[in-house]
Amino acid sequence: MLRMLIAATLLAGLAFAEDERFSLNDYKERVDATIAACSADPNGSECRVNQMSVLPSTVEALSMIGYNGSYDKHAALLRDFASYPVPQVATAAIYALARLGARHEDLPVIREALLSDVPALRRAALGALKGLADPQAQVLFARGAPNPDYMPSGSSYVHNPLPFDPATVGVTWPKEPRYLFFRDRRSSGTYTFTTSQDVASTVALFETQAGAKAMGLGDITARFGGDHADLLREWQAQNETEGAIQAIVLKDQATPTRDAPVLIALVFEDYALGKTGFALLRLPGAPFPAPPTPPVAKPELTAPDDGKEWFSAGVFTPKAEAAADDVDAWREVVFEATPEAAQDYLAKFPAGAYRAEAEAMTTAPVLDASADVYAETQPIAIAWRNMPADREIAIRLDANTDGQPSFFDTRASETPIIDKAAGDATLTSSYPLDPGVYSVRAVDRDGVVVAETQVRIALAEATLTLTATSFAPGAPIEIIYADMAGDKRDFISIAKAGATDNDYGSPWLYTNGTATGSLTLQAPSTPGEYEVRAYYREERKVRARVKITVGGAAAPAATPAPANPEAPPAPTAATGPAALTLTATSFPTNAVIEIKFANFSGSPNDYISLAKPGSANTEYIVYQRTGGSVAGTLTLKAPAEPGAYELRAFFNEDESVVRATVPITVTAPEGVPLATLALEKQVYAPGETIGITFDNMSGSNVDYVAVAEVGARYSSYVSYVYTKGAKSGRAELKAPTKPGAYEIRAFYNEDESILRASVPLTVANPP
Repeated sequence: MLRMLIAATLLAGLAFAEDERFSLNDYKERVDATIAACSADPNGSECRVNQMSVLPSTVEALSMIGYNGSYDKHAALLRDFASYPVPQVATAAIYALARLGARHEDLPVIREALLSDVPALRRAALGALKGLADPQAQVLFARGAPNPDYMPSGSSYVHNPLPFDPATVGVTWPKEPRYLFFRDRRSSGTYTFTTSQDVASTVALFETQAGAKAMGLGDITARFGGDHADLLREWQAQNETEGAIQAIVLKDQATPTRDAPVLIALVFEDYALGKTGFALLRLPGAPFPAPPTPPVAKPELTAPDDGKEWFSAGVFTPKAEAAADDVDAWREVVFEATPEAAQDYLAKFPAGAYRAEAEAMTTAPVLDASADVYAETQPIAIAWRNMPADREIAIRLDANTDGQPSFFDTRASETPIIDKAAGDATLTSSYPLDPGVYSVRAVDRDGVVVAETQVRIALAEATLTLTATSFAPGAPIEIIYADMAGDKRDFISIAKAGATDNDYGSPWLYTNGTATGSLTLQAPSTPGEYEVRAYYREERKVRARVKITVGGAAAPAATPAPANPEAPPAPTAATGPAALTLTATSFPTNAVIEIKFANFSGSPNDYISLAKPGSANTEYIVYQRTGGSVAGTLTLKAPAEPGAYELRAFFNEDESVVRATVPITVTAPEGVPLATLALEKQVYAPGETIGITFDNMSGSNVDYVAVAEVGARYSSYVSYVYTKGAKSGRAELKAPTKPGAYEIRAFYNEDESILRASVPLTVANPP
């Protein structure tokens, strides 16, 4: 009756008069009374009535405002409810604001909802941000949903736990840390927070713990960017939103590994959220151990004091004709909610008062998995029974285990023909599954879950067997492998001992899609400690490893035929040293360089790279494989930055020996428009504001000026700021925190291939 009254009131004109029996205006008083009643007596009738009527009716009323109300009339009321500490109500209010067309004045409550630890509320906030034409709103939406056509899943109202146990971090937190669930990147080892402290206090706190000073993001990128560029790229791209990022290395390692990672604190002004932001970043990326899940105690099923009603996930009124032991047995069935529990009831009470209900449960659709735990590469065998024959049913493996299932959570699916009472299906994912608990669901075409069960996915491991663990340089290494994923992208490689999982090493060979087999690799030419490694599907996760030692005399030059019959035959090496020939030795920036090569080994892994003189053999700007040809022609693109470079030749990805080099010069292009830059002075203290006067920019909204280390690549910078479409004007950047030689650079239209202007500056500590 109460719900009908609300609906009728809304349909009559959405007017909320003070003399109405129930209105949204007095909801807070009613929900406070509900909380008090449920705290005093969770099974009491007053608590049950409020839970079953007041909350759902209010959510329904808010939803109807979104469809039938007007922004001018109801926005203030919706903002009020969007801040209320009941997730279902706040979510309904946010969705209603979004439907009515959220405006700038709604951003504070939407932003607060985005910071919630409730998935459904965060999703509603992202939906509202998507349609809000406000720069800050669009920045936040891009951070939460980088793909504008995709909205993150999650309609659960269960509060998310913290993604890690703070005790495992060993770091003292700033005041009032708040984890940004909507920006969750923990799978890559990145955890982002806000704090009530200011930036300076937060930096000082981390500096004290680290025993070291903060540095600019450019310093971190210069040191770790080679192996961890993907993890750092996100922070480089968000300098506009977060300002100059200050980095403090809390735990350092000479060679970061998964077991001994580098831990970095990043501190910045989070302008979009109006707070100080900080992040913890692990290199290499790996999540912190999650906090243990507390066991859920099974509540005792006792009758309420009034002896008339019993409540669990709804209202249960015992049948008048049911005996006391019959009622107690059926309560157990309702609590278990399984066909097996209903069968046990029928065995004890074949003519019980709840016989019809029990028989209905025994004929309910059921899914059974053949095992509780599967390796991530195993197919999942599912048996089904009692499926409705009048609906098309899909058997799905879903990543989410609570809330409304989403298509975006599905990892594997099969649609069997339901023409009999029982059958089976096999679910196979086309890519590796992250370890954890997954839901297997039978879902009809309308998205209704007909039946559900859960399985656990465990990490899969391969097996490698060698005939020896010590080899001469260049000696053949026979490798027997098993338990591979069976994917054509599986491969076996040799890497330096202690190298990160991201470093595949060289040489390497694909297994040609076989889960079990053998192949032969050639030992590296440089003595040392190495590992033979197995990888699935070109992932960056080692599935098996065997340590080997390379030393002693080199093996004969002849290369044995590969054991894998599907592998290409070993190439025949050409006579004489490798040769590289060019038509010129000087090229404009971004020009195409044509290279003739000869006397290569014929391996498909031979390649030519372009690099800075003096850089490591493993470093390059661009490279191109020769395609297994002993001689031929290929092209590389000249860098965007003028300067001295060299071309290098390598055989079979063996970077220990450079087979040929040719120096070249890259010159600035002629006749391109240039900008002008001027600074107020030439020397700045660390963190001081740099005033930049610019002129003759292109007028694009994405023209920008950046501060970078002298000699750094054009795409590398400490921080940057857009000129916002102005051809002339003034911009400000923070000086890097690390003293040294820097320069301000200007670029048109985010085009880093041409430097339009530069002016030097020095960052030095005050005398």
